[in-house]
Amino acid sequence: MSVTGCPIRIPGRWAGARNAERLSMLSWSGSMKITLEGERPWSWNQMYAGVHWSKRKEEADRVHDEVWLDCHVFKREMIIGVVDIHITAYFKNRPLDSDNICSKLYIDGLIGNVIEDDTREFVRRVSTQSEVDKENPRVEIEIIVLEE
Repeated sequence: MSVTGCPIRIPGRWAGARNAERLSMLSWSGSMKITLEGERPWSWNQMYAGVHWSKRKEEADRVHDEVWLDCHVFKREMIIGVVDIHITAYFKNRPLDSDNICSKLYIDGLIGNVIEDDTREFVRRVSTQSEVDKENPRVEIEIIVLEE
């Protein structure tokens, strides 16, 4: 999902993350996949190698907005329970190492949209994978609901 040239800021959308009255939270099993077309994730090296904090915040806000937009356009429901999150980045060229994909930005974008929080209580495992797809670069976020 892309919103090129259209910055979207939704004031106060994070404020309701822990407020059950304001969220439609459902308990279900299975998995959910969010696809962000044309996305090339930042590397951890890029994130912390002398990049000014304002640029890091700008990128975090952009990623959070992309995830938020996907969740709301496709009317994704809040997951109650423990999940595993798997992020696969498909690069047009020059793929990052799997352990260098800055997954934190995408996971933070899920908070209050499809997961309650990213603490151990709600997220058991996070994994990243790096692939090449010259025709369709993207980031796929798979949220797998675990049986309790």
